[in-house]
Amino acid sequence: MIDLEDLQRRLGGDRAAAETVLSAFVREAPKMIGDLSAAVANDDRALIQRLAHTVRGTLLWIGATDAAASARKVEVGLLSGPENGSQSALLTLCGQVQEIVLGLRSRASRLAD
Repeated sequence: MIDLEDLQRRLGGDRAAAETVLSAFVREAPKMIGDLSAAVANDDRALIQRLAHTVRGTLLWIGATDAAASARKVEVGLLSGPENGSQSALLTLCGQVQEIVLGLRSRASRLAD
């Protein structure tokens, strides 16, 4: 899902900073995916490319490489037309991001106990 150790390492071993990054992701990810889905529904290819690129970068930053690969498929695929399977990549990406967010929320809940 995500590579917490790598994230923390890239932040100089600062666990609090890693938690801050992950909390921001949990807050922002649903909006990012919603905006991307709306761009797809409106067939706004320039916006699709920009948003998918942003989502991919964010996912790479937290170490979610599988989801980042799906974002890349959306970023590249939808530019060449929806008939090439990139719609399924968007659905996959949405599911992966939802799974990450739910996992992080669950983790935060366990840490708070």
